[in-house]
Amino acid sequence: LAEQGTYQLLELTYRPLHLQLPQIKLIDMKDELKNKNTSIFSRDLLSAMKKRLEKKEQTILLFNRKGYAPFVLCRQCGDVPKCPHCDISLTYYKDQNSLKCHYCGYEKPFSITCDICKENAVKEVGAGIEYVEQVLRKTLPEAKILRMDANVTKTKGSHEMIWNAFQNEEADILLGTQMIAKGLDFPKVTLVGVLMADVSLKVPSYRASELAYMLFSQVTGRSGRFLPGEAIIQGYDLDHYAIKNVSTGYDAFYKEALFNRKISSYPPFMQNSQILVEGESYLKTYQQAFLLKKKLNVMGIKVLGPTEAFIKKIKDKYRFTITLKYEHMDFKNLFQLIESFETKEISMRFYPSLDII
Repeated sequence: LAEQGTYQLLELTYRPLHLQLPQIKLIDMKDELKNKNTSIFSRDLLSAMKKRLEKKEQTILLFNRKGYAPFVLCRQCGDVPKCPHCDISLTYYKDQNSLKCHYCGYEKPFSITCDICKENAVKEVGAGIEYVEQVLRKTLPEAKILRMDANVTKTKGSHEMIWNAFQNEEADILLGTQMIAKGLDFPKVTLVGVLMADVSLKVPSYRASELAYMLFSQVTGRSGRFLPGEAIIQGYDLDHYAIKNVSTGYDAFYKEALFNRKISSYPPFMQNSQILVEGESYLKTYQQAFLLKKKLNVMGIKVLGPTEAFIKKIKDKYRFTITLKYEHMDFKNLFQLIESFETKEISMRFYPSLDII
């Protein structure tokens, strides 16, 4: 619409005070493995962090995954502990020796003894931010490190305490999730590292690449705001346009993202909405969603589904999504139709975009 003149297109083509953008380097972690480096840190990133320590400069590291490990697994029988109320594996928090569900708050103590086969064979799988902090402290024992994520910022004022400590140079490295990405000015930060960048792309949303690109652009922009800076992005799928275009600029990303949306009939070329249908009975919920879909078909819009949501059960309720694609919509009739299909057992919610997890 901006290109067509409906809105005025405003572009920010340079940094405040015309400061130079940081140099951005992409590191393929597959090459690191070929060279016998199994660490979560590439050799280039580790070397760059050591240089900052020597020069008394600061580093920001982004790793957008909570906990110590995304799940645990019994190496004997293969069981993965899941939330009893949600269709999701429990995240392991080593600091609290617990397994937690991020969707309903369920929590239980971690044990190496498997609930199924009773063998002492339960081990963590994958890496979360707590694991990265542990490795970082072992690798750079001389560094003063702060971690910032939802787990350490629960109390009032904790965000400000961490910001102020880093601003006052009480730490050399700030490790955090996406909450550290924007709105921060630290004069001594000359290095930003993004770990496992492609994790941010494994999201069931047509906006995943856009949100990932924004996150990477924002966090790399924390480097070199006063002194010459550098940013290192690590990952396994560096050919993805949301990653490779962080260094080439927004225009290249925008053109590729727009092309992909056009061929898939995503906004802005066609409006997309979703209806979430939830209920305690899997069969009854699906049947009601299917009946709604049949009524929607006569409205002259494209209807997809019903299909299981990405997480098919949350808080003891099964979830199905119906996707709508249209250019024009009579929302009054749509909302009346949705309301007429709700029952005491089954609820329905309209989402104006495709953001249901």
